Amino acid sequence: MLDPKLGKAYSNRGFLYASQGKLVQALEDYNKAIILDQNLRDAYINRGNLYLRKKEYESALNDFNKALPLDWVYAVTYNARGEVFAARGDFEWARNDFNQAISLNPNYGKAYKNRAVVYMETGEYEKALNDFTKAIFLNTDLAETYELRGKLYKKRGDEERARSDLDKAKALK
Repeated sequence: MLDPKLGKAYSNRGFLYASQGKLVQALEDYNKAIILDQNLRDAYINRGNLYLRKKEYESALNDFNKALPLDWVYAVTYNARGEVFAARGDFEWARNDFNQAISLNPNYGKAYKNRAVVYMETGEYEKALNDFTKAIFLNTDLAETYELRGKLYKKRGDEERARSDLDKAKALK
């Protein structure tokens, strides 16, 4: 019988493999981690993120749904599941999950940025602008967030602010 504590080690190594772009090895390690410890929240989240990266949305959603009961107050899981819903075009579900992530962690900038993208997609530009600004204030994915907000300004006809944000995005890349 293998020690369930090894599950965390496999999950960590899987994360390292994923960060190096070695997705096959990462998936193998996440699978081993989950076999060793079916209550290892991070292994489900990391494997779900890997599936999301590969655009295997149903598998990603399945893993995030398995992670949620292991820790109902972990904002990262709601945000990740929201990303799956957004990628599938299920914007109402995505917004609900981003709202939940923000209610659990009001300083979680990535959830603001992701919710802003949903607001942009659904034509709620003022809400999108507010969330992009909050994400920037929280120092989240600055280059990408400035670029997205710049595109929103451009869409709204505010060329000066658009140019300013797009220039900041370029400088940060």
